[in-house]
Amino acid sequence: FVTGGENHSTADIAEKIKFEYGKVIEQTEPKNDENYYYYDKKNNIKLNFTALSDAAMIWTYERSLNQFSSLETSIKLNGVGINNDNLKSGYGLSLGYKIKAGSVFKDRYKYRPDHLLHGGYFRPSIGFNSVSFGRDQYFYTDYNYFNFGIDYGKQWIMHNLLAIDLFIGYHYFVGKAHRSNIGGDIRKDFEISDGDLFGDDSRAFSIGLRFGLIFDKNKGKGAKKR
Repeated sequence: FVTGGENHSTADIAEKIKFEYGKVIEQTEPKNDENYYYYDKKNNIKLNFTALSDAAMIWTYERSLNQFSSLETSIKLNGVGINNDNLKSGYGLSLGYKIKAGSVFKDRYKYRPDHLLHGGYFRPSIGFNSVSFGRDQYFYTDYNYFNFGIDYGKQWIMHNLLAIDLFIGYHYFVGKAHRSNIGGDIRKDFEISDGDLFGDDSRAFSIGLRFGLIFDKNKGKGAKKR
C-alpha cells in the first residue's frame, strides 16, 4: 500500500513503496536481482559451425560472471573440418570478455529478465594464431599473429539447455608470414583465413555461428531460491 494522500507516478511505484506508517521499501529492477537467475545454467560449451567450412574446428567455453557479463575462451584446431585442400594446419587461442548489450541499453520496465546467457552483447577479445598452408609441399606458407578487436552478436537460449550464438566483428592483427617461394618473412600485407577471422594488411573481419550446450545451475553465485 502507498500513502493515501500523495500522488505517485508509475516510475515512482516501480522504484519504491511507501507504507502509511512511514516505512519505505526500495524496489530492485528484476535484471539486477540475482534471485531471478537461480535456475538459469551459467556454463556454455559451443562449436563454431561456420568455421568448419574453412577447415577449422573452434570450441568455446563461456562462463557467466554475473547477469551483465561473461568470460569466453576458445581453442582453434586448423586443418580439422571441411575442404582442407590447402593442407592447412595449426592452432589458435583467444580470450573474450562479453558485455551484455542489455546492461548498456536498459529496458527498465521489462518485468522478467531473459536467461542469464541470453541476449545481445559486445565482446572485446584478444587472440594468437599459428597457421601453416601446404607444409608438406615444396611451396608453403607459415604465419603467426596476435589479433585484437571487438565483436557484436546475439545469443539465444532455448529451454535452459541449448544455445545459438551469431556474431560479427572487426579486428586488427600483427605478426609475420614466411613464404617458401620468396624465401623471406613478410611483416605486413599478408592474408589470413582462419575459420572465424578473414582479412589482410593487418585488418580482419570476424564472423561465426555457434551452437552450444549449457549446464550447471547459477545457484552457486549467491542467489537464493525464489
